[in-house]
Amino acid sequence: MNFIKAETNGNDFVIIHGIPDSLSEDKKRALADRKFGIGCDQLVFVKGTDATGEYSIDFFNQDGSYASMCGNGACAAAKYITRKFSNVPRRLALCIGDTKYDAVLGDNGSVSVSFPKPYYDGEVILTGNRHLVFSMKEVEQAAALAQQHPDCNLHFISQVTSDTIKVKTFKRGVGWTLACGSGAIAVGFHSGLHSKIHVIHDGGPSTVEVTQTCAILTTTPRLVFNGILCEPNKV
Repeated sequence: MNFIKAETNGNDFVIIHGIPDSLSEDKKRALADRKFGIGCDQLVFVKGTDATGEYSIDFFNQDGSYASMCGNGACAAAKYITRKFSNVPRRLALCIGDTKYDAVLGDNGSVSVSFPKPYYDGEVILTGNRHLVFSMKEVEQAAALAQQHPDCNLHFISQVTSDTIKVKTFKRGVGWTLACGSGAIAVGFHSGLHSKIHVIHDGGPSTVEVTQTCAILTTTPRLVFNGILCEPNKV
């Protein structure tokens, strides 16, 4: 089985062209293991053909659990599609679940993906994933907060300038991660600013623009290396 290792601001992925059912949950977990497998925050499965121009994407967390959305993973998948398929246009249709997302490939290697505008469900921000935003002062309480909110990604923020926010992320099914795309969208939405917001993750910067109708995440994914899965004993 062929794969590509990719990363966006240190949020790393193993991308496979195929269907998720081709690997059991145990095998997904083993692949994501950083000691016995390839190692990643998420596994990304991409399906599609040049004929349709539409590409279906599924995400799985490091612990093998299904993830309904991954913003950085969607951007990395769009970059992967340009490598895997021929005659790929600048604008792609990414099918994630039952929703189509527009992805635009920039001249400088960046990728912008438009997501539905987030909304609040109580204190939880919904972006396709569930997010909670806390002050950076509460970062030492991350373990306890993760136990209280096991179905949410947790983001600890501090305001750097009027349009720049620093964030640390504890992701459901992963733990501490260097970046989170859907989390960046949640943080941008939480700020209440209807403009471009620079989100500084531990692994690097991304940009979020929240409009009246959508949220646009812009990152610069990197395809690190490709390889062949040899089915070691642990997998």
